[in-house]
Formats: sequence, structure tokens, C-alpha cells
Amino acid sequence: MLFYAILITVIILYTELHLIVYRSMCLNYNRVTRLNALVSSRHQNYCKILYYSSKLILQTLYTVLLQKLNSNVVYCGNNKYILTYSINGKLYKMVIKPRRGPVPVLQIRNELDQDLTDQLLPYLGPTYNSNDIFQQGFSTLTFELSSGKTETLTNSLEKSEFL
Repeated sequence: MLFYAILITVIILYTELHLIVYRSMCLNYNRVTRLNALVSSRHQNYCKILYYSSKLILQTLYTVLLQKLNSNVVYCGNNKYILTYSINGKLYKMVIKPRRGPVPVLQIRNELDQDLTDQLLPYLGPTYNSNDIFQQGFSTLTFELSSGKTETLTNSLEKSEFL
């Protein structure tokens, strides 16, 4: 038993595994600290800061896990990605070049003044089409833009000009 303990200790010291783990833990600690500082600029309650920070971390981990399991997004260089998906047994591929910078939409509300930003913002990706949003069953949507404007979009076949 002592032999195995000495062997494991030598392996850890030889491969500098302890330094790798230490650097990784420091990096992750710094990331969480910066995230908490960002969230605390909007929320003052410690429980809310912890809740929203945890929510952001779990959403990111969920997205990364889905992409790793599906292997459906592949980086092909020059800020371009290939999205591979299958519908009814047919394989489709799409080359996407994501927009840089913040999303131009701050908030999306429906005719009942309900906040639908988390639900509808994913539809505002690189291949945005207003018909995609209205197929979700909404008739009128109000968009608050980062430029300060407020635009109202009704269920029509025209693509929005402000996005």
C-alpha cells in the first residue's frame, strides 16, 4: 500500500499535475469572481447574485454539453462555423458567420406586455426571419433596441428592417 502511495506521489510531482490543477482552479475562481462582479452591478442581494450567476453558468454548461454531444457546430476558421443538422433523415449543413458585438435587441414584449426576450432572442441569429418568431403564436411584438428606439412588429411577411 505504501508503495502505491509513493508511486502516485512521484507521478503527480513528475507530471506537475498539482500545478495544472492549481492553475485551473485559480482561473475558474477568477472567472466566477468577475461574473459575480458583473451580476452584482445589477443586483444587490447576495442570494440574487448567486442565483443569476449560477443560472448563467448552468446555461453555458448546458449549451456546451449539447454541442459536444451532438458535434453539430464545427469551427472552420475566419470566424465561420459549419452547423450540421438532420431533419427527417436528410442531412443539412449551413455556414454561419456570427455577428460581432452586442445583440441589438434589449427586450422583446408581446401584446400582453410579457417579457419574451429569453424565449425569442435565439431566433434573432445570423439567419433571422421575422416569420420564425411569429410561428411561435404571437401577433404583435415590441422590440426595445440598444439604440434607444422602440419598434413594434406585427405579424406580416416582411422582414424587419431594424435587425
